[in-house]
Amino acid sequence: MLYDDDENIKEQIEKTLRQVEEKTKIRDSIRAESQTIKARCKDCDQEVKAAIAAQRAARDQLKSKRQEMDSVQSKMNRLNNAISVGDIDGKIRNMEHMIQHETLPLNEEKQLIRQIKQLKQNREELSSNMRKQDQSQQSLDHKEGNIEEHSKHLQLLKKEMEVLRNNVLKLDTATKDAKKKYNNEYDKLNELIAQFRAADEVRQEAYAKSVALKKQLHEKGKNFWDYRKAANKAQELAAGGKKEELQCFCVDQVERIMELWNKNDDFRRDYVRCNTRSTLRRLQTLDGRSLGPDEEPPVIPNAITVRASKNISVVSQSTLEQEKKPPSTESVIIKNEPVSKVVVQRTETSQTTKAKNPTKPSLLEKPVARWGDESDEEVKKEPVRTKEEEELLLKAEKARKEEEEAMLKEKRRLEEIEKAKEAQQRKKRNAEKAQQRAALKAQKEAELKEKEREKRARKKERRKAASAVTAENTEQESAPTSEILTRSMEEHDQSEKAAELTKKPQKPSQFTKQTKPKSVPLALRNRGKRRIQPWMWILIAVIVAVALFYVGNSSVLRSSLQGFGF
Repeated sequence: MLYDDDENIKEQIEKTLRQVEEKTKIRDSIRAESQTIKARCKDCDQEVKAAIAAQRAARDQLKSKRQEMDSVQSKMNRLNNAISVGDIDGKIRNMEHMIQHETLPLNEEKQLIRQIKQLKQNREELSSNMRKQDQSQQSLDHKEGNIEEHSKHLQLLKKEMEVLRNNVLKLDTATKDAKKKYNNEYDKLNELIAQFRAADEVRQEAYAKSVALKKQLHEKGKNFWDYRKAANKAQELAAGGKKEELQCFCVDQVERIMELWNKNDDFRRDYVRCNTRSTLRRLQTLDGRSLGPDEEPPVIPNAITVRASKNISVVSQSTLEQEKKPPSTESVIIKNEPVSKVVVQRTETSQTTKAKNPTKPSLLEKPVARWGDESDEEVKKEPVRTKEEEELLLKAEKARKEEEEAMLKEKRRLEEIEKAKEAQQRKKRNAEKAQQRAALKAQKEAELKEKEREKRARKKERRKAASAVTAENTEQESAPTSEILTRSMEEHDQSEKAAELTKKPQKPSQFTKQTKPKSVPLALRNRGKRRIQPWMWILIAVIVAVALFYVGNSSVLRSSLQGFGF
């Protein structure tokens, strides 16, 4: 079944989908235009490449003509150089003759010397390539004809070069125009690409919004599908006759739903909102209480009428006609108004979305039939009431409401008193339990102390018995070996003193931790056997050493006596 906020989400999804379609159309149109401009850019690029190729070819032709012209000019220069070498030699001879045979002032003489040096340098430069000069000198007879031919050829080359230069200039302008056109088209393409990216971003945002709304709608219907799965599983368990598993499954489901109801506010709000019509059909009230003697059941909100009233933005003429109806209909409206207001207010609080305010259902329409009611029966018209009767009814209703409020307050007060009494009793029980625990703890501690005292007394008795036994043993064995013991003790003391001298004195650490001295536990003793004291071990070792010494001395004496012949 569809509800108000679900309808709002669906409307938002449809709106976002329309926006996505519009944005995709805009993006596709920009893409098509960019494709056409890309084709133009390709054509312009080909034109630019062709113009550059033609420009390069024209420049190559101009370069070749310039080289040909330079070669002709060099030939003419050679011929002119061949004529001028003799003139330079004649000038040099005349200047030298003037310096030698004429009386000239000092300044003029210096100037002539400078000119002679300059002419000699020019002559050396002109006569650098002697072979070429020889060839030119051999062709001195035909020099006038050659110069005229080369000059004519040079003029023709100049004309051709001018034509080629003009062609190169035209091609330069053509390439510039082609490049400008290409740059303009490329700028347009960049603008369209930027527009395409912006439109695509807007479209992606709208698409992401639609996906989020669909996900939200799916999340809202998730509980419904979980309930369906749980119901199907319960039916399967019931059909299979697995009563214990069915009972455990039902208990788990109830605990899960109660945990969600107690901890999740959104779940509780949605549950109440979605089950409003079902609750009114089953219980005839929203809070589950039984109806009063004169109380009428609230009107079940109809989703179709509410949805239709949302779409209407302008007040229709039918509402104006209803306001102008006779007082008989007005009395019915006044009577049914408070109940409908309560239902509408409760439905408004259960809605999560605030974009569209719910409108009140028309009170003159036929209410939706509850489960078990007959939908074909016509509504009976109530008799016409006077204003005094209506005022009395209103007063009676107010008095009834006040009585109900007073009863509710009294009930709450009694509940609070009971809760306070229970809290006091709980505190008393806790205090008694604490006292019992303290008494048990003290008793256990006393028992432990008594046990420890008994253990200590036993240990003291055992130590006294062991010390008496050891004293008797020492008195019996100390008499025959007193001398040997004194010697062994002296040797042992000397060895200990030597070891102490060899050892270096160790300084005590300044940062030793001052810990509490721990009592060393007594060593385990075998009570069945007789304990050997450490001084007895020393005595045994000394006896063995003396015996070995005596045996060694006796063997040496025997060998010496045998050597002397005894």
